[in-house]
Amino acid sequence: MGDSPSVQGFPVQAAMQPPQPPKRHRGRNIAVGIIGVLILLIIISAIASGGTKSQPTLAPASSSPASSSAPAPTASATVKVVLTARQRHFVKDIQAQFALTRSASAIAAIGRQVCTLRRDGMRQGDVVAQLSVTAHQAAVTRLAERDLCRRYLPKPPRPKPAPPSPAPPATSAPQPAGCYPRASSGNCYEPGEFCPHADAGMTGVAGDGEKIICRDNNGLRWEPI
Repeated sequence: MGDSPSVQGFPVQAAMQPPQPPKRHRGRNIAVGIIGVLILLIIISAIASGGTKSQPTLAPASSSPASSSAPAPTASATVKVVLTARQRHFVKDIQAQFALTRSASAIAAIGRQVCTLRRDGMRQGDVVAQLSVTAHQAAVTRLAERDLCRRYLPKPPRPKPAPPSPAPPATSAPQPAGCYPRASSGNCYEPGEFCPHADAGMTGVAGDGEKIICRDNNGLRWEPI
C-alpha cells in the first residue's frame, strides 16, 4: 500500500466518510422547508374556505310578515276617531248648550259611557253620579239617551184615563094626558099588559088612545075592546 499515515508507528487507513455540507447550506434548507410547509397550509386553508363559500346559507324563516321591516308606529302617534252621525249630533248638542272644553271624541266617549251604564241596568240617577263631567251631569245624561240610546229613555207616565161622564138621568116618555087608569109608576097601560085584581072588569084608555078592559085572558090583562 502507498504511504499512509501512521499513529505511533502503526499504519492507519483513512475512513471513507461522506462529505459534510457547509453549515450555511443546512440553515437555508431548514428555511426552505418551513416556507414550503407554510405555503401548503395556506393552500389547504384557501381550498377549505372556498368550499364553504360555495354553499349558500339559508336564512331562518321569519315568522313576522313582510311589513315588519317598516318602522313600528310610536306611542305618540295620534289615531283619528271617526264619529257616527248620532255621535256628531250629540257632540253638537253638548257644545251648543254647555261650555265643555273637550274634544269631540272625548264628548262622544261620555255619551258611550252613559249608554253602556244604562245597558248594564243602571238607573238614570245612578248614571248621573258616575259621569266624568263636573257639571250638568243630569242634562248630559238625558241628551246622551236622547241622541245615542233612545231605548233607555225613561218612559213618560201614562195619562190617567178621564173619568166616565155621568149618565143622563132616565126620563120617561111623555104620557098621553087622556090615558087611564095608570100604573103605580105613573105610566099608561098598553094592551096585553097585566092588570091588578082591583081593576078586574074596569075599562080604560091605553097610551095610544085605544079603549081597553081588564079581563081574564090567561091571567088578568088589559085587552082592547
